[in-house]
Amino acid sequence: MSQAFTFNLPDGRLIGYSSYGAKDGLPILLFHGTPGSRLFGMDHNTVSAKKLCIVCPERPGYGLSPKSPRATLSSWADDVAALTEALKIQRFHVIGISGGGPFALACAALLPQRVISATLIASVAPMETPGFWIGLNTPNRLLFAAARYARWLLPTASQVVAWLTSAGDKTEHMKEALRQGRAGIQSDLRLLTNRWDIPLESIVAPVFVWHGEKDSNASPSGIKRLTASLPSAEWNPVRHAGHFLGRDAKIMEGVLARIQRASFTSIND
Repeated sequence: MSQAFTFNLPDGRLIGYSSYGAKDGLPILLFHGTPGSRLFGMDHNTVSAKKLCIVCPERPGYGLSPKSPRATLSSWADDVAALTEALKIQRFHVIGISGGGPFALACAALLPQRVISATLIASVAPMETPGFWIGLNTPNRLLFAAARYARWLLPTASQVVAWLTSAGDKTEHMKEALRQGRAGIQSDLRLLTNRWDIPLESIVAPVFVWHGEKDSNASPSGIKRLTASLPSAEWNPVRHAGHFLGRDAKIMEGVLARIQRASFTSIND
């Protein structure tokens, strides 16, 4: 069963997070989607049996993490560095689900001595990436366009997403995601649709990319092009699958197995 905690970051902000699995297991930082919260995660018994320890931190504006107008992708790497140091986790893997994908890449780029591997599941790509718009459904086309090209619409667009999410998803995970209303969604959309402030070319850790071929929320074409541009990246298309790969136990089994193999390789290099 996951446990909820808060940690005081060096600048005085709080960050909310959960931790579950084997206490002395292989550490994996799991970054939730947009929207999301610390309650998002995998089955405790499954990760415990695999001797994994999952830490799921909340980005600014979600759950127990107060909003931060100064948040950036690179500052997220700073937050993760501070949190993991406090937890006495020296090296770790990162997984980014959907809107959490860019935050996983930020950690891989800016914490190269500490991140063993980065896994992207149904992740978005930078908007400048060729193919970004291919296959996107109309709501997401409108949302990304508003967030990038009509910034004054971002608060309203984020509020609409919050309303629709709260109406369609009554889980505790999503209730926590929307604890502060649209704040987390607005922050994520601002960062995801801006030019990313991270040096992707500096990533040396292996990057494992899993993406549904039928995903209309995050373009397979865009993320495939991004994968091709990353050093040591591995493309894992999932046939006939859509966006919500994290809900598929079989796929997540493969994701965790790949991470464990990466750890074994790292130890023996």
